[in-house]
Amino acid sequence: MSPEEIGRTIQLILAPVVMFSACSIFVGGVLSHYTSLSDRIRALTRERLDLLRTLRSQSTDADGLVAERLAEIDGQLPEMLHRHRLVHHAVLAVYAAIGILVLTMCVIAVTATIPAEWVGPLVYGVFLLSVLAVFVGVVLITMEIGTSRRSLAFEVERVTRLPAPVTEPRSEETVQA
Repeated sequence: MSPEEIGRTIQLILAPVVMFSACSIFVGGVLSHYTSLSDRIRALTRERLDLLRTLRSQSTDADGLVAERLAEIDGQLPEMLHRHRLVHHAVLAVYAAIGILVLTMCVIAVTATIPAEWVGPLVYGVFLLSVLAVFVGVVLITMEIGTSRRSLAFEVERVTRLPAPVTEPRSEETVQA
């Protein structure tokens, strides 16, 4: 193999390396989002359990605010699980793309030693497969981000509908004391 062929092969291998680096950065952000969503789901389930324990320890009927919060949590958790599933699939798609890119680099390296006509289209097909996997990951994250506002809007809408408590005006005696 001549020095030119070796140099050309190395350049061909570097193209997937750039994609690999981009995917690694992308998957880092998606994993951070995945972790934060997981933590939020765990916090909501823990809050729900705490509220249920509080209600069971009290012999009176449920406080209106506690019942409202339970209803909010029960409305949010299924949607958050759906969002979590989308992010989960996106992470898997991007990791698959990274694996395929590594495979692409190996196939390119093998093509330097095998002078066959079918190897070129194989490299091209494997590389396109990796780009398609990245695209699937981007679409899934886009879908999740599109639905994430709904959860926030749901909670804000429910909380702002709650009536504000009526308080007694302070008398001057309590203010001076």
